[in-house]
Amino acid sequence: MNIPKIAYLFGLYFILGLLFIFFAANGAKGDEGIYILSGLQLLDGLPDTFSSWHNGSPYLWSLLAGFTYKVSSLEGVRILTLLLSITILILNYFHCSSHVGKENAWWSSLFLSLSGPFFFFSHIAVYDVLGLVFFMSSALFIQKKNLAHIALAGIFAGLAIITKYAFIIYFPILFLLLYIVTEHRVFLKSLIFLLFSVIIPIFHNLIVFKSLFPDSYASYQATELGFNSLYSLGVSLFILLPIILVFLVPSARNQVRKSKISYLFAGSLLIWPVFHILTGNPTSAEKHIVYAVVFATPLVALPFKHLLTTHATKTISVALFLFFAQAFILESSWSNLAPASDFLQKKITASDNILSNAGTYRFKYQLYDSLNVVDSQVIDFSHLASLQQIDLDTYDYIVWHQTNDKELQTFLANNDSSFVEVFQYTDTFIGADDYLPYGLHVISTTVFGKIR
Repeated sequence: MNIPKIAYLFGLYFILGLLFIFFAANGAKGDEGIYILSGLQLLDGLPDTFSSWHNGSPYLWSLLAGFTYKVSSLEGVRILTLLLSITILILNYFHCSSHVGKENAWWSSLFLSLSGPFFFFSHIAVYDVLGLVFFMSSALFIQKKNLAHIALAGIFAGLAIITKYAFIIYFPILFLLLYIVTEHRVFLKSLIFLLFSVIIPIFHNLIVFKSLFPDSYASYQATELGFNSLYSLGVSLFILLPIILVFLVPSARNQVRKSKISYLFAGSLLIWPVFHILTGNPTSAEKHIVYAVVFATPLVALPFKHLLTTHATKTISVALFLFFAQAFILESSWSNLAPASDFLQKKITASDNILSNAGTYRFKYQLYDSLNVVDSQVIDFSHLASLQQIDLDTYDYIVWHQTNDKELQTFLANNDSSFVEVFQYTDTFIGADDYLPYGLHVISTTVFGKIR
């Protein structure tokens, strides 16, 4: 049996992803925990309390993540994410084949597989991966050109939008793609695509929110310019760095065939950076720019092929260095709360109350089955000033997550508290985490327990 070399690439990617999930990844990052918790609560028939800030329907990824966690573990949800990412790689291969041919699509797939940001993205259990599956499916069906496929493209575009509302920013890109690849009946096909793509979000929002629009807007509104805009610029350059380096080589850049579609791909790379820089809102910028990289990889196929065939050693060395460096930086951008939540899971009783200055949204899911009502028993506080307003006698454990681990100990001692240190560990991470500013941090996480 003659197995295509692209299948070996996808298989190797899956094996590497599994090894990373089981041996290198740590506790829940970003919003992984909150989507799992949301899904667990919805599965138990509890009311949805997350739609006001979820930037995607709680009834798609959250339910899927909650169910997968219920029958497996966080690793199980991440394996599901990895499988969806392999699906994206497959869709991307066919997407590239439509524009540069099957043989050259191999180089696009290799480039994407060597993307450190995409690799990180491929094992983080958040709704972006499912949304990108729907988005790439829509782009692929648009290129089939007949009316039935255009209708399917609209359906998948609608599913992408309700999975994560951010995909509406890319809606014009799909319309431009439809316009470029359509040879006749452009108006009819555009109308069919529009009809099928908007009907799903409209019905979803009317049923879930009793409104044409979702409850969640805050994450996409403009904030303060200045540092946030500079940060967004830095993130954009960081994620796009491999593409930038490829196109800095004149002989590689000259391999691009100038056409409407190549200009579309180039323009699609700029949409999210421009959005985040001009709004001063860096929320999810890393993931959003990865969407653009996935969609625009046909643009890189011939330049990357040229570099690998003319400067193989240098190209492979730079590609591997960037892969590991970018993946490591992104993997290290969240501190590890798993040891603290593992400890609490073993020690707490169903009626215990927990106070934490660490992001409780990252570990509440792990305590869901151990506590009576996790939302009311695990409470956030931001700093010692707010802690002074809290009656500590109502709590059984305090999780202190800070560079100065003695600060809380001093506070507790000065207030004749009955809490003592019961667990402690040190962690290093790069980024801005909970109440810490952006930077390289060596922090300690300490669990204090009440003397019983």
